[in-house]
Amino acid sequence: MSLKCIVMDMKAKSVQDLLLYLMMIKQSFCRFGTNSFTQLLLESSEIACKSQTEVNIGGKVTGHSLGGALASLAAAEIASNGLINAQNIKLLTLGQPRTGNWVWAAAMDQIVEFYIFDYLPYYTYRVVNHRDVIVHLPMRFFEGYHHYSTEIWYNNGMDGDEDGEEDTFIVCNDMDEDDDNCSNSLWQLKIFLKNNYFIYF
Repeated sequence: MSLKCIVMDMKAKSVQDLLLYLMMIKQSFCRFGTNSFTQLLLESSEIACKSQTEVNIGGKVTGHSLGGALASLAAAEIASNGLINAQNIKLLTLGQPRTGNWVWAAAMDQIVEFYIFDYLPYYTYRVVNHRDVIVHLPMRFFEGYHHYSTEIWYNNGMDGDEDGEEDTFIVCNDMDEDDDNCSNSLWQLKIFLKNNYFIYF
């Protein structure tokens, strides 16, 4: 049995079936050496994973704070490399700091262009809890850091009605700069006085 034949045979199998199959035939690869077996395993896994993503389309990418910044980078990487169709990825970040400059933000809005409901033009959005200071860092004037759109700002906080007020939100979708109608509307010093960094849902 040739390596090419085995790889072709793997296309129809799930990842679990692929790994089990390769482990069962591992002994026949001894003459090829460990590197050949590892290379075959990696290539076959990639084929199996790609076929699985074609069947099970879509994915959710999420993160909080610095994890939100990493999630946005991961979503852009996944979409731009075609690993998953960009229209089938959902990106949701909580308290994400500014991750790149204006050029990156504009590219992000084009690369990861997800449509959802009528009131949310993209399924790429950043959730901000009232006075969370992290979303305002690094400052815009410092190296031109900038957010991509769309921001979902919980302007009364996310305390689950503990204060007697309903948790309401505002949707801001300013493509040119951080929207001054959302969390950016707060006076900067006031943000630092009461920080909602830890309270998300």
